[in-house]
Amino acid sequence: MTQYLEALSGNVTPEMIAVAQSEFLEPEFVRKEIAEGRLVIPANKVHLQKNLQPIGIGIALRTKINANLGHSALGNVSVIMTTCEKTALSSNQRVICLSRHCIPRRRMNRFCVRCSTVS
Repeated sequence: MTQYLEALSGNVTPEMIAVAQSEFLEPEFVRKEIAEGRLVIPANKVHLQKNLQPIGIGIALRTKINANLGHSALGNVSVIMTTCEKTALSSNQRVICLSRHCIPRRRMNRFCVRCSTVS
């Protein structure tokens, strides 16, 4: 079940609790914001199994803008890295590489973290 569906059902998930703790908010507030569509936690079950630290994106949180880059069909790392740098300079706070075909994936992910202004 997605975070959104859990929130609509009135359930507070461990990911919602983690976001609430990192943002110094009550978990119920995070749940309500998700249910109202004002907050998202971009994490799926596969990512969570790999010890991903959930981060919330929303109007009431530190991170308000999310930039996803990359085009799996192209996989051109230099183009993605240039776009990443431009994205960071345009007030985006979190940069995520979602390309499945990005050959030096770890290098790209480290670069995206460096481009992000919110840790």
